Amino acid sequence: MDPLVVMVPMEPAPDGNGLAMRAARFVSGASAHFSVVVAVVPVGGSQHYRPATERQAPAVVVPVLAGGATRGGGDFASSPVWRSRLESALPFPPPANRAPPTMAAEVVAAIADAGVAPGTPLHVMRSNLAPLGLAVAEHLGSPWCTLDLDDDDEAVAASLGGGELASAYHRLLATFGPLFDGVCAAAPLEASAIRQRFGFEVAVVRNAVVVPAEITRHPAVPPELLFVGNLDYPPN
Repeated sequence: MDPLVVMVPMEPAPDGNGLAMRAARFVSGASAHFSVVVAVVPVGGSQHYRPATERQAPAVVVPVLAGGATRGGGDFASSPVWRSRLESALPFPPPANRAPPTMAAEVVAAIADAGVAPGTPLHVMRSNLAPLGLAVAEHLGSPWCTLDLDDDDEAVAASLGGGELASAYHRLLATFGPLFDGVCAAAPLEASAIRQRFGFEVAVVRNAVVVPAEITRHPAVPPELLFVGNLDYPPN
């Protein structure tokens, strides 16, 4: 099968948080058509790497340390295109500033050890990794590069009173969103809002779960529902 790199801010895990579960479902689906290598750039929370035998995602998982590496920074300083992009987008929102595009060489070196060759397409998850993902795609000469926003980060930041953070997300997506070959979000409302705000197309790729082959029902027992979620997050 053809290779595909999936860049994520935390390791895909079907028993993790919402983003980890979404990433796991995407990797599982993509693995039916591609040989997937997952590049984990940990800006989405603490990482707990499990042994390969315990991982659910059918893919090679490559950890890449985040923290503002600058190897190859001279390439960006000498590029008028990247200087213009960074002048428009900086300063990045706090999670994104730990994985700047100058880390592209580190990411490419890490995934090369996993067998990724130039010309491999790339799928990036979350806006925080958009600048780095685009830089990696350019280093690889990827034939296409797509971006999964999952949430509307600007709107979430604004709803929590973070005007400066919301502005940072706006600059980031206004600069880098149109440069991807495809952009998606998890829900129609978010996709529509992003589309109206920036003018580029946003597809809807809903969250999904694996439905058990058999479901045992107990109609005589009063139904109970347990909701597990972060209640600081407005949709929850």
